[in-house]
Amino acid sequence: MRESTLREEAEDEARERRLRGHFSKQPIEAVAPRRELFGHGFGQHGGLTVLGGASGMGKTAALRRLVGEWASLEAGPDAIYPQFQFLLYFELERESEPGSLQDLTLATYPHLATELYYLWQTPEAVLLIFDGLDRVRGWHDSTPEMAVGEPTVKCPLPGILWALARGAMLPGCCVLLAGRPAALKLLQNTGANLWLEVAGLSEGARQAYMLDFHAGSAELGRATLDQARRNDYLWGLCLDPAYCWLVCSSPGEGSPPPRTTTQVLAGYLHGVLRQRAGGDPRDLVFRAGEMALEGLSQRNGFFGEEDFRRHGLEPSQLEPGLVQRAAGKEGAFYTFRLPVLQEFVAALAQYLAPERRNLLELLRATQAADDGRYQGYLRFLLGLSARASSRQLEELLLPLPHRSICEAIFWLEALVQVEVKKRELNRRRLLGVAHYLQEGRNRRLARLLGRSISQMALGSERSQHGVRLDPSDCAALCYVFQHSESIDTFSFENCYMQAEGIKHLLAAFLNCKRLR
Repeated sequence: MRESTLREEAEDEARERRLRGHFSKQPIEAVAPRRELFGHGFGQHGGLTVLGGASGMGKTAALRRLVGEWASLEAGPDAIYPQFQFLLYFELERESEPGSLQDLTLATYPHLATELYYLWQTPEAVLLIFDGLDRVRGWHDSTPEMAVGEPTVKCPLPGILWALARGAMLPGCCVLLAGRPAALKLLQNTGANLWLEVAGLSEGARQAYMLDFHAGSAELGRATLDQARRNDYLWGLCLDPAYCWLVCSSPGEGSPPPRTTTQVLAGYLHGVLRQRAGGDPRDLVFRAGEMALEGLSQRNGFFGEEDFRRHGLEPSQLEPGLVQRAAGKEGAFYTFRLPVLQEFVAALAQYLAPERRNLLELLRATQAADDGRYQGYLRFLLGLSARASSRQLEELLLPLPHRSICEAIFWLEALVQVEVKKRELNRRRLLGVAHYLQEGRNRRLARLLGRSISQMALGSERSQHGVRLDPSDCAALCYVFQHSESIDTFSFENCYMQAEGIKHLLAAFLNCKRLR
């Protein structure tokens, strides 16, 4: 009986490997050639490759370097992927109109008009790269049945992407789809050859980035690096290139080192507002936050001049600290400097409304509607309820409404009480609550939750079902369990953790009896 069970489990794992392909998570080195990320055998047999990673982790940078290196080293012993005669890179847009793959190609590469017929006849010599799957309108609701068969057939963009992913269009062609993890879930059963996740900056890349950031002042670069290295949480957070940039952009003289992502963003915004002359900063941040929230609700990070006018703003009021001109787009479009900055400003605006908003109702409605769009926004809403996080902004924005802060804490307490009463542990939901507690710096509720759990099984016997724990995830778990004396077992079987994450968890490990 035992042998039969083991055989069935082995067959299940083999089937999962066939469906999802080889899976790899890699940090980005400062000067690593892209062949080290994708492997020497990439694209030799066609098929689908998937590149994932959280916002700001460096997916687009890795793809653009791949394109640049392929173009500059297309011949000779140093050639990268010489089997491809054509490499076509598409940056996907939310507003793409229905059309065909041929229409999309001609819009991006009009000089290929006379070559396309021959290109479609030799798909094995073509690499198609689609960057920004999460931005495609209708992708999250799409199905494989939308796939079409020919590159000249017009259909919504998701239909083209499904056809290429499943090999129904241009069989033998190598296709690389890149996007955020939530957008890639639909592709789990497509039989991808290779799954890659950009895990952020390696230690060497972080060090080089910080030293090079202040090119005119080596002393300032070393000071920034020393400050980050002395703070384990901050150093782990800089794994994300977005936060590495934020830390370098806001040295934070005279203020204590940040303990949460909310505090990092608050420190950066404080520096931006201090450099700004004239006007009411509270009204400016409120209007910018309303526009940011509108973008989040529509999964949109691009804002035109009409969007600014509708919210009583001018782009020049927010440049360069908050927004920047969007590169590669026709017309005047802008984006927030970082996606996390858009989420933070949207959350802060809810505390700054001229007519006070009921945070309790707002949090309930946001949680009910959340499908991944509002994850960071929710964390910042709760993070701003911590006085240590909002104190930095009081000089310019006045104290946040006490009643709103109490409502945010009350909502978080109700959420914790629900988790405490549940008999079955949902690891992903628990991890989300741990982040809320850590951002809100609510130690009382963290202890209440930690003491209610005796078995903490974050791992899985199946490698494909293991949970990835970033350093910030580990810091949140440690915040909940470091003072808990009731935890009996921690299970991290087949979990993915990096050295910074394990450092965060050491304090929690001291209180458990068994570690797996």
